[in-house]
Amino acid sequence: MQGLNPHSGEHGLFGWEEVEEIMPAIEELKAEGYDVAGPIGADSVFHQAAQGKYTSVLSLYHDQGHIATKTLDFEKDDRNHKWYADPSYIGRSRNCI
Repeated sequence: MQGLNPHSGEHGLFGWEEVEEIMPAIEELKAEGYDVAGPIGADSVFHQAAQGKYTSVLSLYHDQGHIATKTLDFEKDDRNHKWYADPSYIGRSRNCI
C-alpha cells in the first residue's frame, strides 16, 4: 500500500495520516491474514512492483496511481481513438520513458 504523503510522511514530518490511519489499517489487515506491506513511498513502490517485489499496488488517490500506470504503459487505440492504460504490462521488461 502506498503512503499518502511524500516519503510516507517521514514519521509525521510531512503528515500524520500514515501513523494515525494507514499503519493501523495495515496491521489490522495483517491480523486478518492478508499479505500486505506498507506504507511505501509513492516515489518507489511502482518500481519495486515492476521488479517483482509486489503483485499489486494500492494507491490512495487517483493521480498517485495513474502517473505510474501511464508511465509503464499508456497506449492509443487508433480504431476507437481512445487512450488507455493496460495494467497487465506492469512487471514486464519494456523500454519506458
